[in-house]
Parts: sequence; structure tokens; C-alpha cells
Amino acid sequence: MKSKTYYRGLVAAPTVITLALGFSARANAVELGAASDYTVQPWGAINLSGSSTAFNVFNLVGSSVSKTNYFEIKGDANSTIVVNISGKDVSLQNFGFNIIGADKQKVIYNFYEATNLTASGIGIQGSILAPLANFNFNNGQVNGNVVVASLIGNGESHNYLFNGDLPDVPTRYYNPPKPRTRIQVPEPANLPGLGLIAVVFGLFRYKRNQVTCLE
Repeated sequence: MKSKTYYRGLVAAPTVITLALGFSARANAVELGAASDYTVQPWGAINLSGSSTAFNVFNLVGSSVSKTNYFEIKGDANSTIVVNISGKDVSLQNFGFNIIGADKQKVIYNFYEATNLTASGIGIQGSILAPLANFNFNNGQVNGNVVVASLIGNGESHNYLFNGDLPDVPTRYYNPPKPRTRIQVPEPANLPGLGLIAVVFGLFRYKRNQVTCLE
């Protein structure tokens, strides 16, 4: 995608903005297709393996992600990968990301419940979607979009805009914006009347200020 959108001050691709505003609730396996396999190793590593060449979705528990020391994704280069991560408080700290076969510009991490997200000592491969979260980000980088409620820290984001192919937003998670109300512009004949209203309002403010000064 060549176009950019600024969402709360952060650069994001239009598709990511649609997802963020459309459903910060979970894009679950029932609605998006069968969930792909993943493994949490006894020593803490998380291994994701997507079998579809078009679309893969993973549903992870935030507490597992917060404790991991290695994060690996295997997938087809043409596949869009959505990693749903549960939990209100999630941390990504001091572990390595390894993307095998997949394209980081087609990977998005959906922190659909998070209100507090922390990242440090890390290089995140893919985009972050956490529209409800306060993001504390230090000593690291995100190679993708960052969509959050607020951000603090010295972390950096590199310009690898998300260009995956996401499904339509389920309508139960999304209230389409209402059409803008058209405001009828008054005819020139009515402009003197508007001028009179403006003068009266200005006089009212002037009198009010005078009374305040005399008190």
C-alpha cells in the first residue's frame, strides 16, 4: 500500500485502521477460518506454523507471550497472518522474533483486550494492533505499523506498512459510521439576519465581561 493514515499521531495503513476501528474484539477462528497450530515449548518458546497459503489465524494467551523467550512464525510468503493475543496486560521483553517463509508486512499482532502493553529489548517483526492500549515502548523496534491508544518511550517504528489481505469486519463488532448530516447554507437574503445575531451575541459577551470587571 502506498497511502498512509495518521491514527492518533501514528502512521498506519488504511487496512489496519479499518481493522482497529472495526473490531478490537477478537477476530476468532469461527469467523476467520480454522485456527492454525502453535506450540508453547516447556522452556518458553512459542512456535506458530501456518498451513494455509492465503490466511492463517492464531489465538494465543497473553500470559504465555509475556513469559516467552523466543517467538517463531512459519508460513507462506503470500499468506496473511493474524496473531490474536488475549489479556489486558501483556509484555514483550527480551526475546527474539524469527519469521520463516512468511512476509512480515503480512503479519499483524492483534492485542484485542490489552489496555497496557509493554515492549523492551525486542525487534518485533510485523504490525501491532492494540487500539485500547497504553504502549510503553523502550529499547526496541517495530518493523510494521503501530496502532495504539497512547505511546511513551524511546522505541522506534520502521516503515514496513501492513499490506496483508484481511477479511471483512463482522458487523456484530462494527457499527458503520453514519452518513454526515448535510447543513443547509442560508441564502444570501438571510445573511443580514445572521449578522444581527452575531452582533447581539458579541454585545452579550461584552456586557458580561464588563460586569465581571466591575465585581
